[in-house]
Amino acid sequence: MQTIKPLITPLAIGSFFIVAVTGVLLFFKLDIGLSRFAHEWLGWLMLLTVLFHAIVIHKRSMGRYFTQSKPRAVIGLSVLLMVGALLVPEDDGMPPFLKAEQALYQADINLSTQVLGLSEQELQSRLGITLQASDSSLQMIAERKGMDRREMMGALLGH
Repeated sequence: MQTIKPLITPLAIGSFFIVAVTGVLLFFKLDIGLSRFAHEWLGWLMLLTVLFHAIVIHKRSMGRYFTQSKPRAVIGLSVLLMVGALLVPEDDGMPPFLKAEQALYQADINLSTQVLGLSEQELQSRLGITLQASDSSLQMIAERKGMDRREMMGALLGH
């Protein structure tokens, strides 16, 4: 334990720096190189080092924070804001990745197959169907087959 303690603070600071810089880049839609990967995975390093730093290295001083009303109020407000942010749906209640999937699902069948990189034969094979003249979109095929959007996209994307 004594050999890792001196590394915790520098690791927490270094991982914070990486997460902060990559977070700013991602906020401004500048997904450069490995910035998204670094942000997502080194965020875990930051989480672990900060928790270790707080719980192991500064156990007593952190415990004192929870006995004082102002720090408890700030921590409580932070937790409420986080929970609130997670519970508030987007404008239409759908996450962005599902918006893209839905757009593909409702688009013209020729556009959808191009985006998916599938030939007409591959589409028919993955779905176990023969395309009909009325099949103008993946949604139309799903309705004809009695599938929902998730089943349809799972079959096409190999999930």
